[in-house]
Amino acid sequence: MNDRLQRWLDAERRHSEGVLPDGESERWLTALFRALPYHSPTAALGKRVMLELGFTKPGTTPVAWAGRAMALVGLLVLATGFLALPTLTLRVLSSVGHLLGLALGALEVTGWWMVATVSIWQTLTELGYLISLVLATPEAMLGLALTTFTAVVAFWLLYNLTAHDRSSRYADST
Repeated sequence: MNDRLQRWLDAERRHSEGVLPDGESERWLTALFRALPYHSPTAALGKRVMLELGFTKPGTTPVAWAGRAMALVGLLVLATGFLALPTLTLRVLSSVGHLLGLALGALEVTGWWMVATVSIWQTLTELGYLISLVLATPEAMLGLALTTFTAVVAFWLLYNLTAHDRSSRYADST
């Protein structure tokens, strides 16, 4: 057995070094597995496993009766739950219906606000288009240029006035 194990380990090492082809180490591994003895479990082990899984009937013990009683109580609780299921279903569905109504109401209000917003933007877009038509005329462009020029001159004069006032107010008093 040790000889076959050693041959397989040597074959694996030589295979990793690239000396042996692929199937050689697997052939030695197969020979090693064939040399292993086959041991089947005893009948006593099988009986204990079957007893543990509940496939065989030992004697009826108080623990077995308690287990049966617990199973019966569980089935009774389950049957009672099935009898109460229609009432619970109606109560839950009623709550779900109210929640669904609230969600749909919120969706309706959201849709209304979206429509109002789109309407406002459409109105602003049309107003901007009309203003652009008016401003595209040469007379309006001249008026806009004169207004801009007047604003620039007014800001320049205001800046110079405040700069002069600031310099005279904060001058050294020495």
